[in-house]
Amino acid sequence: MEGLEEKLKGLSSPGGLSQRSPPTCWMLALQPAGLLAVSCSNFTIHPPQQGHSEPGGSVCFHPREKDRLASGSTDGLVNVFDLSRGGEDEALLATCNSDSSAGSVCWSGAEFTQLLCLSHDEGLHLWDLGQLDTDEPLTIFSTSDARGLPLLADGGGVDYLVGCRWLQEAQRLLVVGGKNSGDLHLMECDHAGLRLLRTLEGGHSSTVRCFLWDAVGEALFTGGEDAQLLLWKPGGEELTSGKRKSKKSESALRLKSRPHKKHGYQREKKGA
Repeated sequence: MEGLEEKLKGLSSPGGLSQRSPPTCWMLALQPAGLLAVSCSNFTIHPPQQGHSEPGGSVCFHPREKDRLASGSTDGLVNVFDLSRGGEDEALLATCNSDSSAGSVCWSGAEFTQLLCLSHDEGLHLWDLGQLDTDEPLTIFSTSDARGLPLLADGGGVDYLVGCRWLQEAQRLLVVGGKNSGDLHLMECDHAGLRLLRTLEGGHSSTVRCFLWDAVGEALFTGGEDAQLLLWKPGGEELTSGKRKSKKSESALRLKSRPHKKHGYQREKKGA
């Protein structure tokens, strides 16, 4: 099987809900069986005695075990629940502390026993829940601020973390970070920490906020504050509007993009 680096070089309930006040921010997670888990800034996932003490930030169902749910919160805790258990004391399986506001959580590992948490202040924490019944530590790797890690060729680090994704075919945990200039850095995370796999330049001109990895098409979609949705694909043909000058060096990685129009469609006036 072709290595991940080569591919990148070619480019990228029993619990219920408890309401305290009118909701303001919603977070949704789709369960493999089709059930939807809901978290918002003024709701907590039951059981209340065993849940979060502050607003939730992210929820994520286990890819294989349909009743297992991980939730992160601004209280710094990442909880793992078994929704098939009816008792409040039994529903909570594990609690991991990120020591900061948890922004997103992601299941990873060959058997999806690992859990990665990215905090709102660019912290990164990787735990192995397969060690719950052993004397081994849960923490695989942890850093309170990934920006201080010398990951880049010039010895510098990323300005922010975008997100993470477990790549099942490659058996690697992908973490995407970026620079304020718009450059993207694709990294691998494991027990040794973060390692740079590939840098994507010349696409975005400002902060990138989201990404999606297409495993079938081996392509990377990215969206940024520059109002661009970009597709990075191996051997692709570059499409530009002529207004954006590409800073990307020649390589096998081609960028597909279309200009964003704020007012692309306007209704015709009646009687016109």
